[in-house]
Amino acid sequence: MSKSLFPCLLLLMLMISLGCQRQSADSNKDAQAANHLADHTFESTAENTAENGHKDGIHWLKGDVDAAFAIAAREHKLILLYWGAVWCPPCNQLKATLFKDRDFIAKTRLLVPVYLDGDTANAQQLGEKFNISGYPTLILLKPEGEEITRIPGGMDLSQYEAVLELAIQMQRPVRVIVAEFRAGKTLSDKDFRLLALYSWDQDRGSVLSENEASALLLSLYQACPETQSIDKSRLFAQWWSMRLEELDEQSEAGDDSANSGKTGEPAPAPQISAEEHERVYRGLSKILDNPELIRNNLDLVLYGAGDTFEYLFPAPDNESGTAELLQAWNQALADIRLDQSLSLAERLAPLYAQIQFQNLNTDEQDMTASPELMADIRNTIATIRSKISNRYEHSAVVNLAVYLLSLSGQNQEAGKLLEAELKNAASPYYLMLDLAETAKELGHEEDALQWMKRAYNEAAEGPTRFQWGVYYLRSLADLQPDNETDIETLVSELFAILQSRDDAFYNRNQRSVQRMAKILTRWNEDKAHAAALSRIQLKANNLCNTWKAEPEGENYQRCETFAEELDKNSSEKKGAVQD
Repeated sequence: MSKSLFPCLLLLMLMISLGCQRQSADSNKDAQAANHLADHTFESTAENTAENGHKDGIHWLKGDVDAAFAIAAREHKLILLYWGAVWCPPCNQLKATLFKDRDFIAKTRLLVPVYLDGDTANAQQLGEKFNISGYPTLILLKPEGEEITRIPGGMDLSQYEAVLELAIQMQRPVRVIVAEFRAGKTLSDKDFRLLALYSWDQDRGSVLSENEASALLLSLYQACPETQSIDKSRLFAQWWSMRLEELDEQSEAGDDSANSGKTGEPAPAPQISAEEHERVYRGLSKILDNPELIRNNLDLVLYGAGDTFEYLFPAPDNESGTAELLQAWNQALADIRLDQSLSLAERLAPLYAQIQFQNLNTDEQDMTASPELMADIRNTIATIRSKISNRYEHSAVVNLAVYLLSLSGQNQEAGKLLEAELKNAASPYYLMLDLAETAKELGHEEDALQWMKRAYNEAAEGPTRFQWGVYYLRSLADLQPDNETDIETLVSELFAILQSRDDAFYNRNQRSVQRMAKILTRWNEDKAHAAALSRIQLKANNLCNTWKAEPEGENYQRCETFAEELDKNSSEKKGAVQD
């Protein structure tokens, strides 16, 4: 969301002063960085100082990563890199809570905070360099570029201050700590603390090797001392969350295998061992019995309920312990709803777990809710909306509210809420995607296409507009497959967006390009649009020529791969491709 920009003059003058005083061989680089800052402003996380409630917010250096590293080297500080986007609801949740917290802001004064918006020039190439993709991501880096840690969301505010303090004190990368653990070295209490506060689900291979995620976290959880109850509970919760993902992947693979057979019946859900069952039951019971542990593991408590019960109690009526754990979980959810110290979105989220409890072993698209729960959802949303105090809260709350209404089978209510909130949204094009999906669910295909087209046309420039355009392409291909004129026109516009970017085939852009290839392949799977796809493929070849003079870069090679995929599928019979 757009934010007011205002200079932090005192800090700026101090940096320029320090740069001018240096006479070493590195002085030119530092002076250039300081002078470069004179042409920029620091960005506060608050829209204005009145909203923030105190004099200044976080002094983000907006977009200039090179300048941030130069300053960090000169002042011997760590870098706090925040990767986000103005439309991203979890990013706006951070802005409404963490980035306005007085103690967290004070800790950032000991760092060099830099905000890298995914739509800024070359941002996706930088994102790939730092191995980050999903918004939001928070990383602490040394001045020479080595990563210390990745900071997860969903923690108690005090834990964010703790992880900054630990990183500043220890200067020990999580990667090094894990390597020492693998080698059999005994870890310190602080080591376990930093590992418990690491964002394992955003690791992306920075620390974890392929296929070892849950096994490593299980070992860390088991090795963590009992005296560190919060850290041990967090390691347990993150292990179990990753284990749930593994079980879901096994279940989906089993379903695919069964559907390819003669019966087409769903495969039985993967089973966990008695030992694992006991470990999970004990770990969850400890968390649910302790309000402090609940607060420090909100993600699991709020969003892991359904999957946990499906794998822990596949036949709940015949399993001992089901009622006790369900009662404890429901009590935790009730307490969260009443906890005024939590954010509005966090107090709304327990309704998601309650929907899951009413739909165990049900696919998400088939979920519904009892009339009583539907009414509770509507009433709670109305109460929470009345308490929204800024547009960052607005984004986080409305996004979750729409999801809850849709998930509980109240699509018409979801559509009404979206249309009512469009005028209040700082990034209305984000809500338009939900309006398109809601219209499609209600069978209003023309409305769905119009909302999707409008979302694309109004989206922010850059990777976001390209991503929204690919969403629109998917809708056109699904709902109006014979409308070759609009499809080809849209593809040409999307190619023009790529052609304007130095990071055209990097990171999130590359993922959108791969999605586009799948959409076009599926669109032409029966060869009804072979001629149109051939024309698109020729345009792709011309697009690739943009970077032909720079063959050492990733843009040319990845563009060539994309064009070759289109060429192959414009002339060969292919099976269905899942997008």
